[in-house]
Amino acid sequence: MHLHLLLLACVVLVPESGRFVRAAIVVNPFRPLPTSARLASTMQQVDATGWDLQRAPSTCGGEPSFPVGKQTLVRVKDGSGTERTFIIYVPNSYLQRNGSKVALKVLFHGLNDDCGNFLDGTGFTEHVDRDGYIIASACGSLGILGVGWNAGTCCGFSSPDSPDDFAFTKLLVDTVAAGACVDREKVIAVGFSNGAMMAEVLACRLPHVVRAVVSVGGVVELRPGNAEGLMECAREILENPSGCRSSVLMVHGKLDNIVPINGYDFLTSTTPTVAQGGCRNSIIEIVYALNQGHVWPSDDEFSTTEYAYEFGKRVFGRY
Repeated sequence: MHLHLLLLACVVLVPESGRFVRAAIVVNPFRPLPTSARLASTMQQVDATGWDLQRAPSTCGGEPSFPVGKQTLVRVKDGSGTERTFIIYVPNSYLQRNGSKVALKVLFHGLNDDCGNFLDGTGFTEHVDRDGYIIASACGSLGILGVGWNAGTCCGFSSPDSPDDFAFTKLLVDTVAAGACVDREKVIAVGFSNGAMMAEVLACRLPHVVRAVVSVGGVVELRPGNAEGLMECAREILENPSGCRSSVLMVHGKLDNIVPINGYDFLTSTTPTVAQGGCRNSIIEIVYALNQGHVWPSDDEFSTTEYAYEFGKRVFGRY
């Protein structure tokens, strides 16, 4: 009963009919190459390999090491020597923050979506331009089903640590923090579908790195999956030595037949997050879109992008 009351206090019902945002469609054709291979010919690039180890933490007193005012493809190498990429956007308004630490928003696209497309389609750059914080859109790896994230039992990766997308997330955050003035207490992960699954399991596994999470059309699917995967999430949260609890916003369509709520026990699937984070120590919100499917809900009455932005403000106070 306590859990039901707690959830009722945090649930927001969204009755309107949504529309597809181009960046939000999960059913995309199989792509033989990661998006970064195509972006390389059209976007300025920065090789930031080793920045996380070789550079001292930013003093926040000078220019960022990344280009300002343009999207830039950043290349790094993980611990296995595998090259990974992400797009970073440091707005001109970042320079007007006068050396103060800013938030970092990390985006995770859906299966076979595009890190550049997801960055542009969600529309977060409008907020970034206004507020002066930094956004990075991570590029997924090629698996059996296409380009996506190795977040657990979905989607097309047989090995639990190849690729290691948890290590990549930490590397991304460390790299951006080495090249710009980032407040590590204001790192928020935002994902859709397979990317939302990635964001949710970051709240399980790396709450000390990612302090807030927005999941749109996703579920917790840590290996071995189902109830055991949910218990693994709860265990990792409890045993994390930092004691951190990520704030979580979950947006899910009732008519979603790709990652269906009705295909899972909704209350059970949120139990680990609510019980370990809860409305006491962190913010937990659930937006239940009654007439929407597997989309990024957006119309004249409700915008997932705007709601996610405001959620970040409620968690952080200021970006």
